[in-house]
Amino acid sequence: MKVLPVPSTFVCAEERIECRIRSVSQYDDDQTLGRRERAELETIRDHKRRRRYIASRNIVKTCFGEEFVTAQVISRKNGRGHRPDLLLNDRGRSHSISISYAGEFVLVALGSQGLLVGCDLEASTEFSDGFLALWFTPEERELLADDASRITRSWAAKEAAFKTLNTGEG
Repeated sequence: MKVLPVPSTFVCAEERIECRIRSVSQYDDDQTLGRRERAELETIRDHKRRRRYIASRNIVKTCFGEEFVTAQVISRKNGRGHRPDLLLNDRGRSHSISISYAGEFVLVALGSQGLLVGCDLEASTEFSDGFLALWFTPEERELLADDASRITRSWAAKEAAFKTLNTGEG
């Protein structure tokens, strides 16, 4: 797996979206998790997924400002999967949040009130012809021209759009 260098912090859309990318190993303390997060963590058996879960929640609590220190990020089931929900002081969602993982890295995007966000973090990899045929139109495949880096970036953009629209893959 090839990991591409990325900025550790960037802000876009007139500061209405903030993103943080960090190594999972930087945020492995589960003592910051709230009651609902702990209950959700108990359902995750896979060690790698548990580490990613803890890291993403700690990034929210430590990287986005004082108001998020006591925030809880829980999963909400939607039609095709789960979407993270951000709770501040057990109130409903006040900000849109999206989380993505690749290798040992986690990316968290936070949108201010009323702005939906989606993010995706992908390691540069080779995609099969079947994958490309399923997820890209013939015109898109022609434009991508077997360039692994361009395909990866295009796939990440599609995934982020799926998350933003809350439709999941497909």
